Amino acid sequence: MPTVNPGAHVAAIARQYPSTIKVFQRHRIDFCCGGKRSLVAACSELDLPQDAVLAEVQAAADGPQPAGDWVGAPLPELVAHVVERYHATLRRDLPVLRELAAKVAQRHGGDTPALLAIREVVEELAAEMTSHMAKEEGVLFPLIVRLAIDAGAGPMPMPVDAPVRAMEHEHEEVAGMLRLLRELTHGYTPPASACNSYRGLYQMLAELEAETEAHIHLENNVLFPRAASLVSGAMVAAAG
Repeated sequence: MPTVNPGAHVAAIARQYPSTIKVFQRHRIDFCCGGKRSLVAACSELDLPQDAVLAEVQAAADGPQPAGDWVGAPLPELVAHVVERYHATLRRDLPVLRELAAKVAQRHGGDTPALLAIREVVEELAAEMTSHMAKEEGVLFPLIVRLAIDAGAGPMPMPVDAPVRAMEHEHEEVAGMLRLLRELTHGYTPPASACNSYRGLYQMLAELEAETEAHIHLENNVLFPRAASLVSGAMVAAAG
């Protein structure tokens, strides 16, 4: 059985054992944008019982892992997976979410001003994510695919540092908006008197948060480092 090192970065644990992601999400341990800190440090920062959390993480690591070895899969396959699994889902769901947020704000915003703020954040988030996906699919992802195809056979590869840093910065902005939505919705907990639309909005927001965390983790901690490593390896080979 694998033994999880509590001194390892949270992102590294999530990368090696994707089944642990649900544990991190349950305890609100950041494994995507803020995943480059140890599990021990994360538990300390959040005042979580280290031994109990480590036991949960270990149990998840010992169990079955989700299908798809994206740490070792060819980069073009990983890029296609991100687009098909996450980008396509966002393009389908974001318009529905925007409409629902506007509907709930119109009906209940007079009594609950937070719903007006939620509507505004949802609009901003949808615009940011739509623009972000277009940049990735138009610039960074084709570059990564080309790097993978030309590895060892083509000219000196173009560096990916600048576009990766830009995308990681936008990931942090998205994560900040999700944190604000969690705060505004009190952890996506609707009041007892909430109507079905109200409850549906909070459910969609909770699902968006979970999906986006997994999405960002796959890019920040798997796709981007692998692409950068490919460029570094090619440069070392050319220099030698």
